[in-house]
Formats: sequence, structure tokens, C-alpha cells
Amino acid sequence: MKLRAHYFLLAFCIVIPVAVCCTIALNMLRHAERDSAIQRIHESARLTAMVVDSDIDRAKAVLQVLANSQALADGDRKRFYEEAHQANAGSGAWIILYDSTGQQLINTRHPFGRELPRRPDPEQVTALLASGKVNVSGMRWGADLKNNFVMVERAITSGSGERFVIGQAFSPAFFAHSFADSAIPPTWLVGIFDVNGVFIARRYEPEKYVGKKVSPKALAAFNAAASGNLPSTTTDGTPLYNVFTHSALSGWTIAIGAPARELDDAVWNGIGVVAIGLLIAILGALTLTMMTGRRLVAFIG
Repeated sequence: MKLRAHYFLLAFCIVIPVAVCCTIALNMLRHAERDSAIQRIHESARLTAMVVDSDIDRAKAVLQVLANSQALADGDRKRFYEEAHQANAGSGAWIILYDSTGQQLINTRHPFGRELPRRPDPEQVTALLASGKVNVSGMRWGADLKNNFVMVERAITSGSGERFVIGQAFSPAFFAHSFADSAIPPTWLVGIFDVNGVFIARRYEPEKYVGKKVSPKALAAFNAAASGNLPSTTTDGTPLYNVFTHSALSGWTIAIGAPARELDDAVWNGIGVVAIGLLIAILGALTLTMMTGRRLVAFIG
């Protein structure tokens, strides 16, 4: 074998291991970039859950304040109605006061003095009065409302000793604010589900999904872990990286789905820049080796 051939063989023996190591490193970087992208989705889901929890926390605090109302103790329901109306969470929310039989006494969604219906599940009122605990409901259907709603409710005892159940009710649209003004990219889907896997809110096309249940596979995943990943596909066939977590106060699930192609493209764009840099470095080293080799062979010749 000629000296030139030996020299080139030596050069390739140096370059090939470097190229192999670079390929392995790029693959590791690709996985790290994807994990980082998924972690960003996790963080978005966690922040959304915190917004939902803050709404529930506020509702609990308002109900506690109203429980200590002097107007309620005095039996002045008109004044109590005005207090409840002022303390209400805002548009898409209303406060209801029930007696021990489930009869509505106050409903801030209606003018004071209007005849109000009796609750369709009075046994729930009995259970709340017995337990004294705060309950965050799943999706319910309101016959008078003609829409779905959820409630944060608790049993209270007025200053006069009377017992009631008071609740802060929310329409599904209320919780859309938890992701409407957030930094979550507009291409990402966001869904909020109750403990039974029923849609409470959805970022896009809520009218098609709110009140409907997720697939048994998704519900099983939601119930199996506090948080996790659940790859899925939209109705139009777009693959998603789905990440979910749970609200600490309600047990509801917050799921965020990012288009897989969007995340993969971002990962490959970053990897591509690094790969091009490594390729240029290897080609430069190989070119320099060949030029130096020619001079060395000529010198020895």
C-alpha cells in the first residue's frame, strides 16, 4: 500500500469515530429537545390548573363570608341577595342559596322575589348538611338554565342557627378565561374535564364538546395518574402530544394537546443547525487533512 493510501486511511480512522460520536450526540440532543418541549406543555397545563384552583379558592372564600352575613342571620333575604350579588364571581357565575329541602331561596341569576324552582337532587343537600364539607361538583344539567353548569357548594349555619346550603355556580364558558389570555400558543388545544371525564370547557369549538365525555382510554389515563402524557389524534387526523394534570381542589383534569408536527419541526430545526455545524467542521477537518497529506507525501517523495 502506498504512503498516500496509508495517510488517507489514518485520516478516515480519525474522522469516522468522530462522526459516529456526533451522530449519537445528535440523537441524544433530539430526545432532550423533545422532552424539553413536552415539559413546556406540562408547565402550561400546571399553570392552567392553578388558575382553575384560584377560581375555586375564591368561591370557597366568598361562600364563607356570606355564611357570616348579618342579613342572613336577621332573615333579611333582600339585603342578603344584594350582598351575594356583589360578591358573585362575575359574568357566567351566580350564587344560589338553598334551604334544607333543596328549595332555592336566593338565585343571583334572577331578580329578587322571582319564584324559584326546587333542586332536583335534594339528597345532595342532605348529604352536604350532614358532612359540612365543601363540594366541587361535576357537570350538571340545569332544567331552568337549559345549559350545563358546575358548582362549588357548602353547608352553612346562619347566626340565627338556621342551616342552609350555599353554592357558587359557574357556566362552562366561565372557565375559558383560564386559557383565553394565557401564553399558550394558539395552535394548542386546551380542555378541562370533570372527574367523570366530561368536558367542562374547551379552547376551540366548545359547543361541539362541552357536556360530552372523553374516550374510555383517555378517562382511564386521567384516573391512573396525577399527571402524564397521552398521545392522541384530532378528528381531522392531526397527531397531538397530549399532556394532562389535575386540579388539586376539584379533581378536574386539565389537558393540553400540541400538534406533534409543530413540536417535531421545532426539535429538528434546532438539531439541523447543530448537525450542519458539525458537518462543516468534519468536512473542514477532512479537507485540511487532505491538503496537509498531499504536501507531506510530496515532501517525502
